[in-house]
Amino acid sequence: QRLLSMSADAPDTPDLTFRLAELYWEEAKAYFFEENRRDDDIFRARANGDQAAIARAEQAKKESQEGTRQYQKLAIEQYSTIIRKYPQYSRMDEVLFYLAKTMSDAGQDKNALTVYKKLIKDHQNSKFLPDAYIAVGQYYFNNGSTNPSFLPKALLAFQEASKFTESKIYGYALYLQGWCYFNMADH
Repeated sequence: QRLLSMSADAPDTPDLTFRLAELYWEEAKAYFFEENRRDDDIFRARANGDQAAIARAEQAKKESQEGTRQYQKLAIEQYSTIIRKYPQYSRMDEVLFYLAKTMSDAGQDKNALTVYKKLIKDHQNSKFLPDAYIAVGQYYFNNGSTNPSFLPKALLAFQEASKFTESKIYGYALYLQGWCYFNMADH
C-alpha cells in the first residue's frame, strides 16, 4: 500500500495494484481455511463435552470469518480499482476473473455473474473463458429450482465451456450438461 501511494502515476501501478489484490485474495483464503479448521476444534470439543472449548472454538471461528470478509472486501476494492482506473490493463481478463471469483466467494453471486459475463464478452481469447462459462452455468443451475427458465441458460453455458476440449474442466462441463438435461426433463 505504501509503495502504491508513492507511485500513484508510475507505469507499474496497475501491476502493483493487482499484486495487492492477489495478496488480499490469498489472505481471505487463509482465513477461510482457518474457519474450516475451527470446525474440527468445535466437533472435538463437542465430542468431549467441553463447553469452554466449544465457546473458544466458536469465537475463533467467528474471528476467522470476519478476517475472510475483510480481506475479500479489500481484494474486491483493489480489483475494482484496476477496472476503473486502468481499463486497458494487459491482464484485465485475469482481473475480471479473480474479481468475479472473490465476489462469488463473498456471496455476491449476482455481481459475480455480471463480471463473468463481461469477461466472456470482452476477452474472447482468455484462458479463463472455460472457467467463466462454468461459473455462469453454475449460477443459473443453482437458481434453476426457483426460476426454471434458468436451466436452459445453464445448459448453454456448460455447452460453451465444453467447446474447450483441451481445458481441465472439459469433462466437468459435460457432466454438468447431463444434470441440466436431467433437471429439465419431466419426471
